Amino acid sequence: MHSALVAAMSIVMQPEVYVEIGIYKGETWTKCHNFCGEVHLVDPAPLDQHYHAPIHPDKRDLRNVFFYDETSDEFFSHFKKKIDLIFIDGDHSYKSVKKDFNNAIKLLNPNGMILLHDTDPVSAEYITGGSHGGCGDVHIFLEELNEADEYSIITLPATEAGLTLVKRKGATRKSAWGSTGEEKQNVL
Repeated sequence: MHSALVAAMSIVMQPEVYVEIGIYKGETWTKCHNFCGEVHLVDPAPLDQHYHAPIHPDKRDLRNVFFYDETSDEFFSHFKKKIDLIFIDGDHSYKSVKKDFNNAIKLLNPNGMILLHDTDPVSAEYITGGSHGGCGDVHIFLEELNEADEYSIITLPATEAGLTLVKRKGATRKSAWGSTGEEKQNVL
């Protein structure tokens, strides 16, 4: 379900630069890539060993898709493009998600959006892992983020894990127009 919501955002936003941190089996980015200018996929697990469910080798040949077999810290140390849409679903820890968010916000276009997975676990079992994998302690970062005044935040109870949409406050398409209709005409 979360992958369909991320794909819907890519259809609506038509991002020039889409980044995904943590690609698992590729379910999300494969639904998004046709609606994005560039797709940058970050995961330290080798693609041919990723969760014992390899991504088909032909996927590496897509013209707009770039794979980074490295940690998100390594990725952000060299990636400097402005990001329109980023989906953060890495190692499910408060520390890593906070670091990924802080790195992403520095590169986020003014009207861009950050999507955080695992922010609204359906039960304590999903926090601890249990038999369902787990959301880790990402929800703690969401609690912290909700206290910040500079972001507009919506959390959807998507499947068992939740999905949070984050934008800078005031970051609307209208804000890109300026204060008069004349600027709007120039943008359009």
